[in-house]
Amino acid sequence: MPKVRLIARDQIAERAFEIWEIEGKPHGRDQEHWERAEAELRKTMARMSPAKPKRSAKAASELAAAKPSAAKAKPAKA
Repeated sequence: MPKVRLIARDQIAERAFEIWEIEGKPHGRDQEHWERAEAELRKTMARMSPAKPKRSAKAASELAAAKPSAAKAKPAKA
């Protein structure tokens, strides 16, 4: 399940205000600016999240070989 990163309302509000100013402070487009700001911030966060490195088949087999098996890891009960 992917982790969901939340964006602070203050961040969205700040970016929406910037968009509003850039566009000449138009009246009645606050919802549009809010949605655009939120989308921009989500896109930025997605680019910033670290991608999981893919393991090569060789690395995966070496990792599996390095792990002790379940039978070896637990001592037998008497």
